[in-house]
Amino acid sequence: GNYPWTPPTGYYRPPASSTGLPVPIFDPACKDGAIEVFKLYSTGVYTLNMISRIMSKKKLQNHKGKTIKFPNQLIDKILKSVFYIGYLKHQDGRLIKALHEPLIDVSLWEKCQQVRNKQSHNIIHKRNFYSPDFVLRRFTVCGFCDKPLTGCWSQGRTEKYPYYYCKNKDCEKYGKMIARDTYTPKKPASAKPI
Repeated sequence: GNYPWTPPTGYYRPPASSTGLPVPIFDPACKDGAIEVFKLYSTGVYTLNMISRIMSKKKLQNHKGKTIKFPNQLIDKILKSVFYIGYLKHQDGRLIKALHEPLIDVSLWEKCQQVRNKQSHNIIHKRNFYSPDFVLRRFTVCGFCDKPLTGCWSQGRTEKYPYYYCKNKDCEKYGKMIARDTYTPKKPASAKPI
């Protein structure tokens, strides 16, 4: 089917012609931004708010030169839309193969849905304030805002990886993940929290 409404971020509809309603096509000015939203979220490391801040700072524009704002609502709308994998959703819930070209592959879209449903193994694990895994938590400060860093584990394909990150929403490095071992060497299992 052909999507009759305004295409989502990353696409635009060419001018109408005598042959009927044109099929939406990629917007070269911002399609990479839409792809980046999916890639960031699929890692399980970034929240909607983190992605919103990252994308908003890029000041991306669409093909008309209009700057695209990336509020949380838009990020969530992008992530759950089947439009990006070349489908349309019927009112009864059925998926219909669309005429436009997909922007991402199905596997990336499905990964994002797993994260949204909290089924992904890549979701940030809950943290204990006095965790021996992050002995420098709240003792190491961000080099940009001087606020204490916090820590978390992120699950990779075969093992977990420890990170520190800034949680100050007003900092330009907010949400920036930094490998724990950048700050401290591996310690024995018997190590005690500071």
